[in-house]
Amino acid sequence: MDLQLVCLLPVLLVFVALSLADKRGKEYPVSASINMWARLDTDSDGFVTPEELMSYAFWERNKIFREEMEMQWQTFGLAPGENLTLERYHKTMYTDETPDFKTVQQDRKRFDLSDENRDGTLDKDELMVFLWAEEFPKMHDFIVQDAIEELDKDGDGFINFKEYIGDQNDFGGGDPAQDSYFHSEWDEDHDGLLNPAEVKEWVLAASIDALKNDEDNVRAVMAELDKDRDG
Repeated sequence: MDLQLVCLLPVLLVFVALSLADKRGKEYPVSASINMWARLDTDSDGFVTPEELMSYAFWERNKIFREEMEMQWQTFGLAPGENLTLERYHKTMYTDETPDFKTVQQDRKRFDLSDENRDGTLDKDELMVFLWAEEFPKMHDFIVQDAIEELDKDGDGFINFKEYIGDQNDFGGGDPAQDSYFHSEWDEDHDGLLNPAEVKEWVLAASIDALKNDEDNVRAVMAELDKDRDG
């Protein structure tokens, strides 16, 4: 890192923050630059990698979910240092009814996949994954399989047009323009069926677009900052 880059570090950090956190139009105090660098350089090796920038972008983009998670965490009545069990989650969320067997099965699978350290409980970071699984790529296969199991009425492992239309109608859809997406957007091989990869593009379209946007932002930042092109 040359002297010019060191001297311009506060300005460059502002550029990073504005680019990745979408804080255009808001002043970012120079006094926060050191704290910002610590957030970016998570392994404290003096360099910020594309992976660290992606992590920062992801954190900023999902800040609102973290705030909602913190509020929900308070409703579980957990003692300091106590984590969340699935039983406590169900007891809190289903106060007037008992969840049916299918819901319990789905929640158990989602819970176990979210439980990264496999201790049978969720901490706050793991609860984020549980509640907003679509935001976490490691959960995408689960979401796709869950959608197929829900919509695949004939049990062939695919979603046909009739099954797709049924889903759209269940959620107030059925708009011909929206229905045309089955053929023009999702059914990429035009075989009349949505395979798991095509279902992923459909049910996770917003999340996939957000991740691609993060990647584009990171590439733009690296192109601006990485003067020696060392990555």
